[in-house]
Amino acid sequence: LLRGTGMGCGQYDPSGESNISLGRGEVETFISTSGHVTDWHYDFQENFTIQLSGTKRWSFMQGTIVDPLRGCTPHYAAPEAVESQLKAAYLFDRKFVFGKPNPPVTARGEGQSILVKPGDVLYFPAGMWHKVEVIEPGVSINISLMATNYACAISQAIYHFLYKDPRFRQPIINSSTDNAIEHLQKLMTDLP
Repeated sequence: LLRGTGMGCGQYDPSGESNISLGRGEVETFISTSGHVTDWHYDFQENFTIQLSGTKRWSFMQGTIVDPLRGCTPHYAAPEAVESQLKAAYLFDRKFVFGKPNPPVTARGEGQSILVKPGDVLYFPAGMWHKVEVIEPGVSINISLMATNYACAISQAIYHFLYKDPRFRQPIINSSTDNAIEHLQKLMTDLP
């Protein structure tokens, strides 16, 4: 499954079959009780859910953000989560509103629902709004895959290139004797 997605899983491929394995993954186990609801949200990962026992109703709506950098989790509205999620969403859409799917602002089309039963495998892409309701108690496993994007690959390459020069490895200290702004300006003019 992981090899077939083309995203890899981890930074190192000991088999030598791939020279680019820049993705990562997570595996979660959910033990659910009847009546539990995980309210509307979307993830930034590609997800595969395997229902081992019990039944869940999954409801979906297409999101408006393609290839999201962060999820949107109104059901978990801790300030540190909301701030980073909004910053990422605003890169794509300055009108984005943190909350449940709101067509046409944060979602498109009509919502759909399906029942996921034991033995079912469900795929839902990054950016897909979803709500999960437990109908019968059970256990499911979720596999989340996160590919590295081109911006990260390029910026990490530049980062490592700059680290070869000890001037770029210096800590930034702004004091009366060491002006960080002037030093940064000098480094910027010296960039190759």
